[in-house]
Amino acid sequence: MKFIYMSLYLIDIFFYIFLRILKTEESSILQNKYQELKDKKEEYEEMAQAEKENYAELENSLSLKTDELKDTLKEVKNVLDSIEIKKSELDKLKKTDIRQIEKMKIQSNFATESIER
Repeated sequence: MKFIYMSLYLIDIFFYIFLRILKTEESSILQNKYQELKDKKEEYEEMAQAEKENYAELENSLSLKTDELKDTLKEVKNVLDSIEIKKSELDKLKKTDIRQIEKMKIQSNFATESIER
């Protein structure tokens, strides 16, 4: 009887140790899986941060380009306005020159008539 109790006791100890080993292995496997997932999470976070920084740089660059384009557009408008002003001044000068030429023709005609008389 003592032998049976002793055997049962040893079997209990064996199962206890066996279960501890299984639990340790399961725990180790779970810890490894957890570490893998944690590493992947960090990797994805780094990738997301890099993407965010790239997007911010691109957005900033586009903002600067937009500002440059606005400045260039203002300069072009100023140049076009200046050209319009010069064009209107030139038109006025042309009209004045045409009037003076017509006056000179009339004076020339009068002078020619005067000489002919």
